[in-house]
Amino acid sequence: MSLAEKVQAALAKAIEDAGSRTKLGRKTGVDISLINRFACGERKVKNMTVGTLERLFPEMKITFFREEEETKQQ
Repeated sequence: MSLAEKVQAALAKAIEDAGSRTKLGRKTGVDISLINRFACGERKVKNMTVGTLERLFPEMKITFFREEEETKQQ
């Protein structure tokens, strides 16, 4: 599964968990129309800004280099 597919699936889950796209927008501060465009495929999640990604998924963790993960585990 590509990163874009994972983000799309995570967005669907976030909408479901919030109860609606409107509630997710209110909770995260992301414009509801933007959430709608990503959810319906009008805009591609691979073009989502880092800022929007951070607001939608504040618990998200990204590891860029293997060494970072190894350091965290020690």
